[in-house]
Amino acid sequence: MATFILYAKTEGKLSIAAGVILIPLLYMAAGASVFLFIILAVLYDIYCRRKRYFYWATIIALSVIFPVIIKHHGYILEIKQAYFYPYPGFKQTLSIVSLASIVFLFVYIKKLRACSTKFAMPLSIAILLSVLVVGLVKTTDRQQEHLYGIIIESYHKNWDKVLEIAEKTELMNPIATSYINIALSEKSLLGDRLMDFYQPFSLGLMPVAYNLKDLALFTINDPYFHVGDMEMAQHGALLGMIGSPQKRSARLVKRLVEINLSIGDIPAAKKYIRILESTLFYKITPEMLNDIPRQGIFQRDIIRKTSDVKVSLELLVESDPDNFPAVNYLLCFYLLNKNIPAFFKAYTSYYKGKYATVPKNYAEALLIYFAATKSTVKEVMEYGIDSEIINSFKEYTRLYEKSEGDLTPLQENFPNTYWLFYHFAVVKNEEL
Repeated sequence: MATFILYAKTEGKLSIAAGVILIPLLYMAAGASVFLFIILAVLYDIYCRRKRYFYWATIIALSVIFPVIIKHHGYILEIKQAYFYPYPGFKQTLSIVSLASIVFLFVYIKKLRACSTKFAMPLSIAILLSVLVVGLVKTTDRQQEHLYGIIIESYHKNWDKVLEIAEKTELMNPIATSYINIALSEKSLLGDRLMDFYQPFSLGLMPVAYNLKDLALFTINDPYFHVGDMEMAQHGALLGMIGSPQKRSARLVKRLVEINLSIGDIPAAKKYIRILESTLFYKITPEMLNDIPRQGIFQRDIIRKTSDVKVSLELLVESDPDNFPAVNYLLCFYLLNKNIPAFFKAYTSYYKGKYATVPKNYAEALLIYFAATKSTVKEVMEYGIDSEIINSFKEYTRLYEKSEGDLTPLQENFPNTYWLFYHFAVVKNEEL
């Protein structure tokens, strides 16, 4: 916009030279915003200067050709990327053009009225307003906004706000599910409310690094840090840094500080603190470090794949049976993979008798195990399952047998139960 104002103040041959010179300079400084300059310059010339068709064709061609010429010199971009740089795609570019169009309208409305014909000004206003409206409609992604909201609220540990957003929006996104599960765990509600939200099997609980892109890679460290697997958290933070657009992230450097303080690697933590202290806005204060868990050291070494979530969780729980987040995540991992025998064994070993009540979804899974193994009433009673859940299971079983596999009546009468997930959840997405 500032460059356009400068261009509008030039006249004659100087304006022609300014237009040709400014296009490559603008692209190198602001990328795809150069196209906004072209739109504004041509509109201004149409209304306020004599018609210069050859000149307009020249600057339009230059703006189209220059990104292709320079894409390999310092930018290393594909052709498609070159026309949107530095924005990720069409939506972000259109957002900028839409906003700038309305700014232009207000800044130059008097000038255009003075030098335009009677019909040109209303037409110009209609075009610019149309661009703004279309831009807002096409670039607004409410689901994406809610996803970012969940991620940011999680960063600030506003767990109630995370759940509030999740309950209102019903996000069908593994990244959102990952943070929702962290929030449930922090509120000690994971066993009670696991099935209240979209669960893409265990990928929404503990994502794995391969085949992840962009935002998913950036956030992968958080669930591992939450359960205390500092090796995988550090691995995820470094992968997220590499996958970031500018190959740097203050948020992930802060996470590396927390990880290394947690495992007692003070020299490494100080290195990352020095990096943050070199920035203008991001600092590490003592208050930020107060809540860092002192954990992450396994009792024994083991060779494991980074994608083997099961081994990671089992090793964490084995090393520290009182690691409450890891115990819950292990139990939920078995549930989401429908491994009821492994769930029962882990529940009996690490959860039974330690807590006052049996969480709802855990109780529902235990009843599946007892029904499958034909356990006695005495064995069932040893686990302290609420009588209402037992009666509901009897009614669910009766209705399930009567419906002959029809989901509808069961969904109406038993929503958000583990029984529904166990009987009906299937993988539809091949990537899952």
